Amino acid sequence: ISTATKYYQNTKYGNYKYFVPEDADNECSVYEYSGNKSNIVIPSSMNGKAVTTLVDTFKLNENIVSVVIPDSVKNINGAFAGCSNLTTIIMPSALEILGSSAFNCASKLTNIEIPNTVTQIGAYCFAGCDMTSINLPNTITYIGTQAFADCTKLKSITIPESVESMGTYVFSGCTSLTDVTLPNTITEIPNGCFDGCISLTDMCIPSNVTTIGMFAYRDCTGLTELIFPSNVTSVGTYSFRGCTNINKIVFNKNMTWGATSFFSISNAEIFIPDMDEGIEPSKFGSNTRTGILENCTVYLQSDKYLDFYSEQTMFTD
Repeated sequence: ISTATKYYQNTKYGNYKYFVPEDADNECSVYEYSGNKSNIVIPSSMNGKAVTTLVDTFKLNENIVSVVIPDSVKNINGAFAGCSNLTTIIMPSALEILGSSAFNCASKLTNIEIPNTVTQIGAYCFAGCDMTSINLPNTITYIGTQAFADCTKLKSITIPESVESMGTYVFSGCTSLTDVTLPNTITEIPNGCFDGCISLTDMCIPSNVTTIGMFAYRDCTGLTELIFPSNVTSVGTYSFRGCTNINKIVFNKNMTWGATSFFSISNAEIFIPDMDEGIEPSKFGSNTRTGILENCTVYLQSDKYLDFYSEQTMFTD
């Protein structure tokens, strides 16, 4: 037998609509605003119910310029998505969750102070916003998929050590991003994490990362060197595809990678240590595969695999 939470729907309070969970009848979630004010102060209670959640409340509202959110609010989910003229927001002091698409495409939002009570930043939360930097408190444990995607003016960000995991494509399309600090608590650079970050000049790999996901640094044309620390053991498919300005790659002896991990990189110097196991031709492509580490110069730690490399036409002597 399964049970579902029941709600009292379509309850009104002025220009607002809210619902009340059956199991928390002293609280309410506000899901609609029908007014036309540009400067909003959200009430902390409605008909005696504490406002604890904002769900799609002002979605696509182009009138709003500023908002004050009451301290009673714990969860914001999609509430300000598409509020293209929103520039100022006062956050609640006890906020816990910045949910999915909370400020997605609030394109004029350039500055926001996140309270040090927030534990999660949901998928697409700040995607498409115009901030140049943002301070994240060390209470955050999770950052969702594309949370900062297409923040084209974002230049720097530090992910706190409290973060345990991140979703995919978190910073994809952040074309101005140059300065990133990732925490030592993560063990993976997620799929597409820095996809299209053309201004990034460093891989920024923390000491505990063992895996670099698919498309993680695709089209990062600002990268010129790939020096893999000893902790990295796996590099995903197309991880560095389109990184056309790479001129130096230093592998470590423990790592493996896909046949297309370095697609479209050519004319680079490649430094290869003695691996614990032999390196198959598919690791670098073959005489019949084009576009993968072509016309590269290989430097070997020893002559252990000299015969193999001398037979590969994509390498020079």
